[in-house]
Amino acid sequence: MVKNGVDEVHPLKTILNCCSFLQQKFLSFDIRHTYREVNAVADILSKDGLQAEAGVHVMLHPPPQVINSLLDDLCEFPRVRIVNSEV
Repeated sequence: MVKNGVDEVHPLKTILNCCSFLQQKFLSFDIRHTYREVNAVADILSKDGLQAEAGVHVMLHPPPQVINSLLDDLCEFPRVRIVNSEV
C-alpha cells in the first residue's frame, strides 16, 4: 500500500501519505509486515484506538486489557496463526 499507493477515497490515505513523506527523509528503509499474533499488544491498543477520542493519549501504566498479552510476551508464550491453505 505504501509502495504502490491507494486511491483518494481509501480510509488510510492520509496515514499512507505521511509514511511516504517520512520515507523520503531516510537514505534507506525497510517495511515489514508483522502478524498481529506476534504483536498482540499493538493489535489490542489499535482496536481500542478506534473507539477513543481523537488526540494524544498518554498511558503511565499498561491498560488492563493488555496485561495478559504482555505477560505472554515476557514468558515467550507461543501464539498460533491459522492460515487458509485453500487460497
